[in-house]
Amino acid sequence: MATVVFGVDWEQLAERGVGMVEGSTPRIGRLLRQAGFAAAGRVSTAARAAVSEVRERARGSASDTEDGWFEEHGDPDSEDSIATGPSLGAPGSIEVAVQEPELGDVGRIAIDRTDTHFDTAPPMDRDEPTAYAQRELVEVEIDPTVATEPPVEAPVEVEPSMDDLPSVFDAPDPLGVERTAPRVAEPEPVDEPEPVVVARPAPVARVAPRPSAPASEPSFSAPIEPGNLVSGGDDEDDSIIQWPDDPETVFELPSLALLDTHDRDVSVLDEEELRRMADALVEKLANFNIKGEVTAIRPGPVITVFEYLPAPGIKVSRIAGLADDIAMAMRALRVRIVAPIPGKGVVGIEIPNRRRQTVWYRDMLVSTEFRDKDWVLPMALGKTTTGHPFIADLAKMPHLLVGGTTGSGKSVGVNSMLMTLLFHRNPDDLKMILIDPKMLEFELYQDIPHLLHPVVTEPKLAAAALKWACTEMDERYRILARWGTRNIASFNRKVERELEDWNEQKARRYAPRKWPKDEPLPLPQKFPYIVIVIDELADLMMVASKEVEESIVRLAQKARACGIHLIVATQRPSVDVITGLIKANMPSRIAFQVRSRTDGRTILDQNGAEALLGKGDMLYLPPGVSGLQRLHGPFVADEEVQRVADFLRSQAEPSYDAEIRVEDEGGGGEIPEDEFDEFYDLAVQIVTEAGKASTSMIQRHLKIGYNRAARIIDCMEQEGVVGPADGARPRKVLVGAIEA
Repeated sequence: MATVVFGVDWEQLAERGVGMVEGSTPRIGRLLRQAGFAAAGRVSTAARAAVSEVRERARGSASDTEDGWFEEHGDPDSEDSIATGPSLGAPGSIEVAVQEPELGDVGRIAIDRTDTHFDTAPPMDRDEPTAYAQRELVEVEIDPTVATEPPVEAPVEVEPSMDDLPSVFDAPDPLGVERTAPRVAEPEPVDEPEPVVVARPAPVARVAPRPSAPASEPSFSAPIEPGNLVSGGDDEDDSIIQWPDDPETVFELPSLALLDTHDRDVSVLDEEELRRMADALVEKLANFNIKGEVTAIRPGPVITVFEYLPAPGIKVSRIAGLADDIAMAMRALRVRIVAPIPGKGVVGIEIPNRRRQTVWYRDMLVSTEFRDKDWVLPMALGKTTTGHPFIADLAKMPHLLVGGTTGSGKSVGVNSMLMTLLFHRNPDDLKMILIDPKMLEFELYQDIPHLLHPVVTEPKLAAAALKWACTEMDERYRILARWGTRNIASFNRKVERELEDWNEQKARRYAPRKWPKDEPLPLPQKFPYIVIVIDELADLMMVASKEVEESIVRLAQKARACGIHLIVATQRPSVDVITGLIKANMPSRIAFQVRSRTDGRTILDQNGAEALLGKGDMLYLPPGVSGLQRLHGPFVADEEVQRVADFLRSQAEPSYDAEIRVEDEGGGGEIPEDEFDEFYDLAVQIVTEAGKASTSMIQRHLKIGYNRAARIIDCMEQEGVVGPADGARPRKVLVGAIEA
């Protein structure tokens, strides 16, 4: 109801976030309650009825009407009333506090005089009574730092307001602050408008405002809705819980409009031509005394599969050895034979099409296979031999090994995997570490908000990043154990449930051990998934093979349950790069075209990758399955990647983890000539206690690289601590043990 008191339109105050109105004198407080305002700014039913009664009685003088109403209803001061200060007399003031955190405190509305009277017009001439003051000065103090953008509110139906009445917001602003509060549009006039109760924020305790959580799935920062924060009791100290900062703007995922559109290639092989190819295939096999028939022809975008049923008594191995002869007879670039097709009693003969169709990346995202399923970490791998989109979930793989020679489409395939993740997950749900020793493949993704660290190009920093991932894995498992969950999905669901009624008791239960008593208890946060992508493993293995292999194996063995996944790619799939330990712990593999059968078997443990056509043609080995699936990878242009990355960068800046840094370990870096090594004194103590000195001993005890350990030994020799090198024997120690 639009009641005006002291020239203030309370509906407009409510629109600006007013949550509490206080009068400096009992008289002002009574008038405010009479106007329909209660504690926390809610229009109560009793107050509304009182105003209706005043409307009927407002015919006499102002003083008689006011005194008569107070005499009949008694003193309205009660525990539910608006808090009033001491009787200071007129002029008085009205304290206006703001409940919404976006607006801050409006300040004080000062009233110069309080000669209040009631409008005595008949009820048929005025719809509502008006209690106002003959004012000479109205001052509104507003904090200039307060954001003036109004909160987004759902449209509500309100009673028509009284535009002809003076409002405090119509007065000139002495501070020059622009008013941006929305005005509710007045509905069409009706004969008998009925009052509609407008939903207002519920009363809250006088504590620091807490931001409300978004309606969608809570992000990593885990903002909490204030109405759901239940305290442990009246004596509980609210400051012991570490509440989150103000929620940020909702992150918008990239749109398909950022991708190029292409005309659909509807060219299909002629049916008669396919039958002629089938007849030629049967005839060629008959020349080698292999009789049978083609039972089905399955054309696709790149190849056509002929299902051949051999006659009884024909060994399948005889057909598998005729791939080159069939390729010559069919005038094909390469022919791949699947003998037999898993689950079928036929042999698959894959012959390339004369005209190859391009698989566009946009077609993968608009497919029903991508849109109609709840993916966790989807990756658009390509289309099957029959032209159906194929989407794989990295969370189920849970790690992927990719190999292929130069020009096979390996880098484009990795880009399509990354793009699918970026189209599906926001930075609160997904973090990435991109390792690119070639310094070219991942440069387009630099500074996107999903990154935990700038794109890693140095091998020793890559080893440190992998070691950090192992540390993060161990920390996550400790938290999962403390919360009684077994994987990241159940942990995130439990955090979401617990945050609905988070309190001190739960904060203490889930707090880390030995948490400082003077520090606020931490607020639980949902774990984001972490995807680590290595573009060229061979270069890392050349620089720091032991450290890199150890970290990759640890992550591949254990990191799945805590939400850390690996995508490891290399163009040199030899046994010294893809070691047995790495391959044994990465069951999901993709092989693009390779040069030899040996390289193909290194990746897949099977032949076939050497017969691929290149340009995205691949063989995919799913986890737990022995059969290979041939796919044709989608093409994503660099311009499309650039547009998507620019869109992501325009919304948020990356939040890099400072703990991922260069550390002198494993391959170890050297220290400058004029810089004193912090491990020198400890190394001297180690060699003096042992009575001998060697570079390898310093490495083992201090866990540093060879170059750094050798530099420390050289410094000891210069200082006279150890003697000169004596071949393969340890150096002699020339000083006694250092006493503590």
